[in-house]
Amino acid sequence: MSGFPYAADLGPFDVYRRNADLPACRHGLVLTLSQLIYNGVVKENLPNVLDTVAAALNFQQSSSLRVSVGANVRDAACYGLWALARRYSTSDILQLPYGRATSENCTRIQSLANDLVVTATLDPDGNIRRGASAALQEMVGRHPDQVRHGIPLVQVVDYHAIALRSKAMLGVAVDTSEIDPTYWHVILDGLLSWRGVGSLDGRSRRQAADAVGRLTLHSGAEFPTAFETVRDQLLRTPYEEVELRHGLILALAEVVQAMLETNTQGAHIEKVPTHYLPKDEISALWHVFYSGDGTPSSPRADVTLDGKKFIISSPSPDLRLEAICRLISILASSLVSDASNTEFAISSKPSAADLHMCIEVIDLGLYRTDPIVISAAADAAAGIFRILDPTARERLVRSWVAIIDNGSLRRKTDQLGVIAALGAVFQHVGDRVVGSSPMSEMAGSGITGHQGVHQWLGSVHQDWQPASPMQILIIDALLTRLRLEHSKDSTEHRCAILGSLTSGVLQCRGQDYCPAQSYMLMLPVVTDDILDTIYTSLGDYTINEKGDVGSLVRVEAINAVAMLLAKDLLNRSAKQKFVGRICGLATEKLDKVRWRAWNCLQPYLRTFGLADELLE
Repeated sequence: MSGFPYAADLGPFDVYRRNADLPACRHGLVLTLSQLIYNGVVKENLPNVLDTVAAALNFQQSSSLRVSVGANVRDAACYGLWALARRYSTSDILQLPYGRATSENCTRIQSLANDLVVTATLDPDGNIRRGASAALQEMVGRHPDQVRHGIPLVQVVDYHAIALRSKAMLGVAVDTSEIDPTYWHVILDGLLSWRGVGSLDGRSRRQAADAVGRLTLHSGAEFPTAFETVRDQLLRTPYEEVELRHGLILALAEVVQAMLETNTQGAHIEKVPTHYLPKDEISALWHVFYSGDGTPSSPRADVTLDGKKFIISSPSPDLRLEAICRLISILASSLVSDASNTEFAISSKPSAADLHMCIEVIDLGLYRTDPIVISAAADAAAGIFRILDPTARERLVRSWVAIIDNGSLRRKTDQLGVIAALGAVFQHVGDRVVGSSPMSEMAGSGITGHQGVHQWLGSVHQDWQPASPMQILIIDALLTRLRLEHSKDSTEHRCAILGSLTSGVLQCRGQDYCPAQSYMLMLPVVTDDILDTIYTSLGDYTINEKGDVGSLVRVEAINAVAMLLAKDLLNRSAKQKFVGRICGLATEKLDKVRWRAWNCLQPYLRTFGLADELLE
């Protein structure tokens, strides 16, 4: 039985690639080999069989409908490695010759353990992750002292911990990488393969990119390695492979973000001296999808110049725009991580041509309909605003406000991105001129503290708000558009405007200098019109052929009230007014409205004297 012919005749696994029934054929072959391993009948041909089974652990193919058809093959491979660990002794496995390239300091058992670690933490199929975890546990238990840090490894790559893919990728994989540098490198390679940034679905690619960033953040000494690995693979990837480039650009952005967090917050900074950060190479990323000299970086680039107009390459322009906008946002943040200390900036400011290209790409993203793309473009707009000069900021804001005012776009949905962008850039639009406010009148008045300042402003200058002229322009444009859309029963626009007010205006605090106290006072940028608009939206019960679409507006208004309460932006009478309406919404029959209203009230029940009545 040791000369079992099937094992000898199989040869390299790739010879079956042209078979029409390849996945099913491979599944049967690998399962047969795994059963032979379990029965212990393969001895002389064990090296070939083991190479075949180990290669099957990484098998993946997609059908014409973009559905994965390789899961059964990988499942059979997990069974084969589990059987190998049980049936053969440590000496039998260690003396096997290598059939594929591996590290010189890596034994055959360690190489198989590395493959199982990647499969257990990154595979898209839950049954395969658990099968690989079981095989790894068997490998560590039956072959002691052969797997690096074997006991801590199986404790982290637990059978139950890897049940959920997001937790396995973002939590277990990162924790495993901290056990030993070997696992850090193999997990990074796995994240940059079809299991990670090359996944078929966009959500998995985004999670993989996030995992690459966390992997980089938790191993500061490997910053250059992670950066160069991701960048080089991106540069080698053809522009036609949209999904892979989408994941790689997102991963590159997360690596830069990890460098930025480490450099500014000081986490692991003792591991990475500042001069080790590849500043020049990070600055070159402004050209990773486009060449800033006015010509495309290749005949098929992500962003191309058609005459005087920038266009995004097809197919899947939404994926390209999302990834590029995310990278622009991170690169812009790397310039202004600490305005008072330029040593913390990890890249150089882009040229005027690069900034123009970025603004054009952001505009393209704002005019899409995918919420993910709009959100990424709005974040990129907020980041790029921080490095634009005041004149460019004002020009761009006025162009966006004009779009909202005249509504001359081809599609009404094109305004949703502009609305989101105005909220995102609100706090970066401009600052007040020092000495141009009622604060100068407080000098020598003896008023101290923020509370005294607020009371004084409310009694003497009730109409004054610490907002710049451009911020006031944005507020007026949003509120005017909200009233117009209310008359047109456009629920989608009303929700977008309320969301923009909540995430942008209500979170912004205007700056003004207080001569009496010699410090910059932070005051909320809230007007009576904003409060009235939010209060009116709490009672929006618009009903059309889709049903109670006004509930979407009510939920956004509740979110705005929650922000007002969290920031303590309401006086006592306004709190009573809003809380009364929220209490009514907390008794609605719609679950989403009732639950959100209750969550809004819960932290403040004792403050409003409602705890005894509602918590009994």
